[in-house]
Amino acid sequence: VLFLFDQLGYDSYQANLDRIYRINTRLVSEGSIDHVAIAAAPLPETLVKNYPDVDASVRFEPKSSGVVVKNDKEAFRDYDTFGASADVFKMFTYTFLHGDPVSALSRPDQVVLTRSAAIKYFGGADVVGNTLEIGGKSKMVTAVIEDVPQNSDIRFSLLTSFDNEPAEPDWFDFSYYVFVTFKEESLKRPDFFSSWEKNLQSLADDNINAAMKKENLDMRASMHLQRLKGLHFENSL
Repeated sequence: VLFLFDQLGYDSYQANLDRIYRINTRLVSEGSIDHVAIAAAPLPETLVKNYPDVDASVRFEPKSSGVVVKNDKEAFRDYDTFGASADVFKMFTYTFLHGDPVSALSRPDQVVLTRSAAIKYFGGADVVGNTLEIGGKSKMVTAVIEDVPQNSDIRFSLLTSFDNEPAEPDWFDFSYYVFVTFKEESLKRPDFFSSWEKNLQSLADDNINAAMKKENLDMRASMHLQRLKGLHFENSL
């Protein structure tokens, strides 16, 4: 019973659970098909700017090989570090112990720690204003949040802001999990999902597929929505 309660409760603490979707990418090339849980880097900004249905869109960059984190005394390799865009706390629900969720990741030199990470690196949780060297770059701690529940599909101990964005959007940069929160009134429309399949295909054609054609690549992309609610049981990508 406890196991079922834990499994069925994945991500249930998220206030926007019913409105959050991940955008997956399907790539077809020379007869092979790859369906992956990542999307192109410019997608979140494009969605927020051009589609009134979108309340927020964020991207996560997993550091799967780990990142070296240094405090004043020693160095660690942390495997629970993610890059995240500034609106992450507008979309996802976390308990803030110290700091402001609005500005926590608004600049390139910032990092948010969980309580356990703050204790690990500084010996306590009230550490806003301290600095860590993460991947060779100095980051200031702007907030500390309660540890992310274990039954979460995205678990981390450090969230770092992204470095300065490139001048030109790179639609070949597939390094990110991209999530979007839709407005409640939009989700109630009968044609919502069919219209968004068309929106995503247009975005893929105008940006990813156009870039592939320009480079003479025999590949075609499409993008698709997947609900965060229930993702734990469907996360085969």
